[in-house]
Amino acid sequence: MMLCAASIGISSASESPNAPLGIARSGIAIPPTVGGLSRSAQTIAPDNLDIQAVFGTEKSGELLTISVFRNTSGNVPVWFSQAQRMIEIDLHQKGGGLAIPPHSFTPSGLGKDSGILAVYNRLQHGKRQSIGTALFASGDWYVLLRASSLKRSAADTATWMQAAVTDLSLSSAALGQPVRPIARCTIPLAHPPGDPVDAPAYGLVTLTTRKEIPDIRISASFWCLDSHLGKGQAVYRPTGTNDRYLLATDASGSAISVRGEAVVSGTPTYYSVVAVRPRGIDILAMLDRLPTPSYPLPRAGTSRVLRSYSSLPPEKAKP
Repeated sequence: MMLCAASIGISSASESPNAPLGIARSGIAIPPTVGGLSRSAQTIAPDNLDIQAVFGTEKSGELLTISVFRNTSGNVPVWFSQAQRMIEIDLHQKGGGLAIPPHSFTPSGLGKDSGILAVYNRLQHGKRQSIGTALFASGDWYVLLRASSLKRSAADTATWMQAAVTDLSLSSAALGQPVRPIARCTIPLAHPPGDPVDAPAYGLVTLTTRKEIPDIRISASFWCLDSHLGKGQAVYRPTGTNDRYLLATDASGSAISVRGEAVVSGTPTYYSVVAVRPRGIDILAMLDRLPTPSYPLPRAGTSRVLRSYSSLPPEKAKP
């Protein structure tokens, strides 16, 4: 049975471990028991913008992790792809194969086929019987599940994860649109030769002197996977485009957006490089041309920021 957010309240890290855990801004709450397992650990990020709750233990042979983070970029297939990649680069999972390939599923109470799920087989010489991941959107937030079991088959783990979703209290906002697993891009990225240089001051005026946060989100209904850069970092593009991209740097919503700005007669005046975080954005550079995907990473790893903007969503009233 799906719990009602208005009736259970929201707990913080300092409150009772038996109280539901949630993000007041999201309308999502996680009860103390999910999927038949009791909560064993939890992490709440600063500003209460994302949480992670762990149920069960490795020792018990059953482990379920639920993460909730802001929807600030990409879409469900993009961030599911990141979650899937984190399993594949895990040294403890190396050698395990897909038992149930990524496919759409319907999270309880949400839109039809609005989530994606996949399950991997155990390692040939490992301890896990199966490990799975699933992701869907609830309002303006992503909900990520990761389940591992020493006992369950891949099919049983898939069923277990979907049953765990029914234990959650989810946002009453938009139900979410049907999604499909991400595919590889079919056309190459069109970045010109030569190293990019900083654009004229015009870009500084348009992006760094505004009172309110500029809209730098790359909007698209469908995305494709351009390339993997290693360490769980990957480049995604709106399907059918070759002049913009999103460089996902983790599996919890952090990314670098690169796109053309101030378009005149179909040609961008300059290109923005913007770090997108759960709490806001950092303008890293304005360039004269589209950079290669490897270019933004060194800038993101330095303290050079032209301007930062906060994008904290308003707190929802606690019941």
